[in-house]
Amino acid sequence: MLRAIGEQPITDLAASTQADVVMAIAELRDTTREVQAAGWRFNIEEGVMVTPATTYAWIDAFGVT
Repeated sequence: MLRAIGEQPITDLAASTQADVVMAIAELRDTTREVQAAGWRFNIEEGVMVTPATTYAWIDAFGVT
């Protein structure tokens, strides 16, 4: 994002005080939240039952096998 507006790259996000850097970070966070809120679902095929080729026995934290 910074390269697109002709700014030099930065190495530390937390220590940046340049207005362009602060605005870029805020925009990136907003866009990330917006994309994640869309609820994308990939590799989903409705109505298909997948049977595992091998089963594994394990015990969870509650002692259930």
